[in-house]
Amino acid sequence: MIKNILKNNYTKYINKEILIIVFLAFVIRSFFVFQDYPFVLHPDEPTVVNSTINLRYDLNPKHFDWPTFYYYFTYPFFFIYEKVYFLLNDLKIINDLVIENINYYIISRFLTVGFGALSTLMIYLILKNLKVSQNLALLGACIMALIPFHVIRSAQALTDVPMVFFASLSVYFLTKNLDDFKDKFFLLSCFFAGLSVSTKYNGYMIFLILGLFILYVKGFSFKDFWLYIKSALVSFLGFFVGTPYSVFDYQTFLITDNPKGALWQFNNVGKVDLPQQISNFFSNISYNYLNDMGYIPLIFSLTFIIFFIIKKDFLKKDNYNKFILLLIIQFFFILWSVSGVRIQRSHYLILLYMFLPLFTILFFHLYVKSTKFVNFIFSLIVLSSVYEFFLRVDDVSVIKFFYRAELTSAKENYLFLYNRKEVDLVLKELKVRTEKTSQTDLSVSSKTTHAVLSYDICKFLNPCNFELLERIESRSDSDIIYVFKKK
Repeated sequence: MIKNILKNNYTKYINKEILIIVFLAFVIRSFFVFQDYPFVLHPDEPTVVNSTINLRYDLNPKHFDWPTFYYYFTYPFFFIYEKVYFLLNDLKIINDLVIENINYYIISRFLTVGFGALSTLMIYLILKNLKVSQNLALLGACIMALIPFHVIRSAQALTDVPMVFFASLSVYFLTKNLDDFKDKFFLLSCFFAGLSVSTKYNGYMIFLILGLFILYVKGFSFKDFWLYIKSALVSFLGFFVGTPYSVFDYQTFLITDNPKGALWQFNNVGKVDLPQQISNFFSNISYNYLNDMGYIPLIFSLTFIIFFIIKKDFLKKDNYNKFILLLIIQFFFILWSVSGVRIQRSHYLILLYMFLPLFTILFFHLYVKSTKFVNFIFSLIVLSSVYEFFLRVDDVSVIKFFYRAELTSAKENYLFLYNRKEVDLVLKELKVRTEKTSQTDLSVSSKTTHAVLSYDICKFLNPCNFELLERIESRSDSDIIYVFKKK
């Protein structure tokens, strides 16, 4: 029976072309897994990995600043790895009982890579359900595979990309209801929306499209009362499956004044006033994160929205145009919500990235008849993405410093001044003495021999008794370090 269900619902869409795209998406993301090796430079990755490792002692993580699904998902892979590792040790194939911590990060990163690659499959399936041609649906999967920030984020032990995957799975099951509404598909959509929230709290925003689907596409009716009750229960079940101790340890979960509590996280991001939110909104949709989203998909997504409104397609009453309107409303809701937080960061907008390939392909599907034009634009997307990846590979300034550093005398003769945590990690690996400073506190020990800083210290010291040895740049203006030697 299960085989027949899979055959009837999926094999007509799944073919070798989309499998190749998913595989290539996995390969592209894998290139960035070792970007900061042998270090872990992202400050949030240790939270995920250490919380997962600690499950061996207690299934209750006892902190809910992030939801916990990804911890539970990842732990079995850690467990299997440890068993295999110690088995190899018993067989004398490995002669070290201490597991290197970096290996846990690599495992978790490859799992995230898998979610990132599978997201391309979900975009393809959503487009097929929207009656887009096979070739255009494949192009949509390719665009998702190449969105720069999604690629980079997929290679980190973080929860953003898995959240997007489950959100796209929720949208996919909604599209299964456009021709003929079936309760089971809507309930599956609710479940995976809940699981998305249980992966990262930002996933809550995807529930807007579920509510609007009932109101605008299916139509609200009191006859469906039990469906609404079941939808709420199934949504909660999706969240509970991934974060069970939100119930079992609700006292900790509901804390608002401590990072251990889930509600603290929402207070911590802060809010801005309305004028600033409006300013952030237009900045985010225009120039703030162009390099991360991809210039061309964003431009064509906005062009599609404009065309869809100008041509009054949003007024058409068929379910497909209704659903496209809901996608647009969901897109702007996410953009508006994120623009209202105090600190603007690219990963807050990552839910938007699943809409970019959808809107780009829908523009080609509805308004472009020229195959040559579509192929030309797709070629530009590929070239711009490859260029973006080329700039980002091996483009971490502190890693460049690590491999360039040459210590010409005994390590105890060195005392390095630093102001960044990432630099401290590298200096500890070099096994030299260190002291921390800041741009506001420029106190320098008489024993200091070198400085590795994110700013030019000689701009703030007069006279300056440091000599600049090297300015190590990266593509990001915020990722530049200065290496000094004391005169």
